[in-house]
Amino acid sequence: MDDLPALLARYEGRRIDFKEEVSSNLYKLLSAFANTTGGTVILGVRDRDQAVTGIDLRNNTIKVLADSITTRVGIHPIIETHEIDGKHVLTIFVEQGRVPVAYDGRYYTRVGDTTREMFPDELREYFQQSIEWDGIAGHTHPTRSTRRRSGVSLPWQRRQPPHHDRTQ
Repeated sequence: MDDLPALLARYEGRRIDFKEEVSSNLYKLLSAFANTTGGTVILGVRDRDQAVTGIDLRNNTIKVLADSITTRVGIHPIIETHEIDGKHVLTIFVEQGRVPVAYDGRYYTRVGDTTREMFPDELREYFQQSIEWDGIAGHTHPTRSTRRRSGVSLPWQRRQPPHHDRTQ
């Protein structure tokens, strides 16, 4: 991961964003990063001028934040603590997901330095391209190769015997 001063010198873009505090916009952003190419959130920094405002780390803030991200977005980002001028800043790194990631039942994407909800066509295409499609439902459907290996066929997979018409 880049060092913090280098990140602070950059502008917001597709893979980096600054957030002053935890809000619903943070969770939307994390969903968007996971649904695009991944990215880093710098928490405790004002986005319009990159001024360090800091984060209060008392009361297990990092654990509470990590649990909240896992519960609300279903991902496990890398969270690191940094100190600048006596103020604490967190970097939250999110990898690109292998399955679509939602926040509050909606899917987000990153376009330039903005976070927006995916259009239905984008979402459909994303689901179709996902290599982990069956992982979303938590199960897999039997395939021909599975059926051949197991020697078991399910009712909808069995060939029906030919129907003979005895009236001929």
